Amino acid sequence: MFNHSVPAAKAEAREAIERAEPERAIVVARLWRDAQARSLSLCRRQQRLETERMRAVRSSALSGSGAPAMTRDQAEAEAARWQRIDGDPDYAQAREAEAQAAQVAEELLEKLARTPAQSLEGVIAKLDVVLREAKTHDASSGFPWPQLRSALADLRRLKAEAEGGSPSGVNI
Repeated sequence: MFNHSVPAAKAEAREAIERAEPERAIVVARLWRDAQARSLSLCRRQQRLETERMRAVRSSALSGSGAPAMTRDQAEAEAARWQRIDGDPDYAQAREAEAQAAQVAEELLEKLARTPAQSLEGVIAKLDVVLREAKTHDASSGFPWPQLRSALADLRRLKAEAEGGSPSGVNI
């Protein structure tokens, strides 16, 4: 079910980008949206499996009265059950697939920051990705500054080309 490997996804993305003429930024943005949707879907699946396993661990650790019985022996038994969850093939496979999909989406996000837009539609596609990613991204990672700088540079360049001049450092 999870046979879409990172190298295959990267090769597919690379081929699509190379075929894109002339607006590669739109193609990269579209590929990112697809990769992000896959990553989120796999994340939900992994979380569902994790929740199911958590419930199983908790229910097996409850005493007959339904209250947690956390003697030392029971706590050690619960820890052992949690360790077995990590070894569960379905859970491990789901976790790995989600991590790989997230890696592809992150690499496409970085690629988008390095891909110059050739049109206003390309800049719009880039900014759309930035706004979508900002909803789910940790602010401590530096995002969205490289992507915003790239989009701003594209707007300045496109404006200068439309005016027949060269890009300036003046804010728009």
